[in-house]
Amino acid sequence: MTDPTCRHPDSLTASDLFDLVASHEAGHAYAAWARLGIAGVRHVRVASDGSGRTEHGQTGPNPDSAFVTYAGPWAQARRRFGFGEACIACGKTFEHALDEAFHNGGDDDLAMMREWSAFWGAAFVDDWPDLRAAWNRQLEGDWPIISALASALVRAGGSLYGVDAVAVLQSARLRFR
Repeated sequence: MTDPTCRHPDSLTASDLFDLVASHEAGHAYAAWARLGIAGVRHVRVASDGSGRTEHGQTGPNPDSAFVTYAGPWAQARRRFGFGEACIACGKTFEHALDEAFHNGGDDDLAMMREWSAFWGAAFVDDWPDLRAAWNRQLEGDWPIISALASALVRAGGSLYGVDAVAVLQSARLRFR
């Protein structure tokens, strides 16, 4: 994106939107790879209409699936918001951007998190702040890896097969850790 600060939806260019969706899908792919290794990522796609999809091997209601789901909107919000405390232009925080990413950037992700919350009930809700804090720490620490995959996805025109995505993730891990 051309401006690293918070961007309002009506000011996003087509290129900005493509970058945001690439970051969103890179977040999902990174999380699947982090939890399942090389078998975790099958295909990562971003379409010119702003839609995206990551095919991965993590399914069913479990904490790893929830992490894979959470990582997509998290990466989208991080790409859009950057690392500042609050946007100077609008006053929003990263938490606002994350909420917007769940509500405006991935209906499937929001539905899945609600489904898993209902499945686990009070245990998940009670543990949510701790889980989310741990996930945030991991995602923040590995943001350069996620960002490298998003950049590779953009350079590839929006499509990477699993083996190529995993190669980018592994290379970035060696470079940034």
